[in-house]
Amino acid sequence: MSEDWWNERCKEWPGARKFKDKPIANMDLMEKVFGTVYISGGEGWSAQQGEDVLDTKHSDHDDEIDGEDDAESRRDIPTEEAVGAESRRGVPTQETDVASESRNFGSKNVGPSSSRSKVNKKRSRIVKVGQAVADVIRESVESRDKILSHKNHLIENHPEFSCSQLRAMEVLHSLSAVRMWSPLYKASINHLKEDAANRQTFLFYGDNENMVLYLEFATGESRDH
Repeated sequence: MSEDWWNERCKEWPGARKFKDKPIANMDLMEKVFGTVYISGGEGWSAQQGEDVLDTKHSDHDDEIDGEDDAESRRDIPTEEAVGAESRRGVPTQETDVASESRNFGSKNVGPSSSRSKVNKKRSRIVKVGQAVADVIRESVESRDKILSHKNHLIENHPEFSCSQLRAMEVLHSLSAVRMWSPLYKASINHLKEDAANRQTFLFYGDNENMVLYLEFATGESRDH
């Protein structure tokens, strides 16, 4: 700014001298932002007018705003005649609006609540089905345990059941040292058929060689014949 311009500003407001001595930072930016702003005499305020004038302008402006707000509020507040006319025409008042909103809010809640109820029922059915399956499995296991217990009891009291002729014959056929229909083979069949004790003793030895030796000893026949 020119020297004359600063002199005019300092006459209007002595405090402007400090801005002359120490300019505002980013003055170019300030000029771009506020350079096109124009304030008329009625709207503006200069330093020589004093702070009282500034306060008065703010107060008057606030009063104007308050007056406008009051006018708007008065227009929004219905008169008794208007309320009565609206009631007769069936126009809902604020109370009926609140009641209507409450009903609508309740109806909106029906959807999620109903969905939760369906989910809970479905879960309940799944739990019941799972429980039924578990009961069947438990009963089957208990039944199997009873059968096995009864079988073990029979075997303990009747050893001949566990040493059947079929089992003894299967083992005899598995012995490669005993040639089928040899004298030892025939004698072994007769020996195992005679008594359960013979079959128990035969199966007791476990390994093939001892079983053959037992049959040779019990029948008097040799594997070599």
